[in-house]
Amino acid sequence: ASARRARRSCADRSRARGESDPEGRRAPTTMQRTKIEEDASARDVGAEGGSLLPPLAQPTLFSYRANDLVWARTGTRGNEPFWPGRMIDVLEAPEGVRRDCAPNSVCVQFYGPSQRKNTERDYCWANETQLAPFAANLTSLSMQSIPKRARPTAFKEALEEARALFATHGENVSALHPNLAAFDDAEDDPDAIDPDDPDAGGPTCSSCYVPLDKEGGVKGTGRCALCAKLHKEGQFCPACDKVWQWANCPAMVGCDAPGCEFWVHASCDARAKEVMDAPENEDIEYHCPRCVDKAERAKEIAVVKAVVATEKKARKKALKLAEKKEAAKKATAATAKKSKSPAGDRG
Repeated sequence: ASARRARRSCADRSRARGESDPEGRRAPTTMQRTKIEEDASARDVGAEGGSLLPPLAQPTLFSYRANDLVWARTGTRGNEPFWPGRMIDVLEAPEGVRRDCAPNSVCVQFYGPSQRKNTERDYCWANETQLAPFAANLTSLSMQSIPKRARPTAFKEALEEARALFATHGENVSALHPNLAAFDDAEDDPDAIDPDDPDAGGPTCSSCYVPLDKEGGVKGTGRCALCAKLHKEGQFCPACDKVWQWANCPAMVGCDAPGCEFWVHASCDARAKEVMDAPENEDIEYHCPRCVDKAERAKEIAVVKAVVATEKKARKKALKLAEKKEAAKKATAATAKKSKSPAGDRG
């Protein structure tokens, strides 16, 4: 089996949409390669006279980056329309949205007017099936029949806003959010955080480096509420124990051990770096440090069990041999005693 490789990093922001980038990186293999949904039955969008959609171009989450223009839908039942928006870094999301984070999902800020009063934008957490690139699906998704309950006028405004941004900036609008891009770089290098920041001297999250509300973070984990939740869900690198985010994750390698879903930073494990640097078509299997340790412990336990079993077998064999010798000794003694008895002399 070939290792699952995500050739994405915050430093180079290489795209993984199926084509090679200028630096020679190719789309991730297996689970991370770009895929096109080929659902024979088109998807139903909108319960009230909804329109049928053709198959959508939906790459894996590793193919997106912060500030990408996207389409996203709320809910998992498939009866809500795809809405234009921007994939954001979770650090940009309001605290209430951050608290609702879900593993294996990205945070999307919808364009257009909010459906709530006193709120400028709406947000959602979207998984791989609820997300689609804006440009690749513009033709099909802009033609959706939006039911009245889903606010067709608001959808039209959102689409116009997204189209204008796409015409000016292309598929990614990071140029409009330079401060957030700079913060992403600080996440990659915690030493790059501004020392003049009044909060810089206080306790920060061990994963995302945002200031903590209290010393020690959530339950003494050293993490903010968001990272503590994602860590509990298993979305962290087992080598450095830091939570990673889909919007700004560095280069990572997926563990191929059966049942293991961990991804490891290439910079955290020498073996992971070897896999990441290997040619894309090279068939390499990778096991994360946890699985390697588990396998080593299993080997050690197997060796100990084998030694114990061998020793037990040897003791059992020695005991049987001793019992045979003892039985033979007793038989010899009985024979000797019988030959010396008066009855034996008369015989």
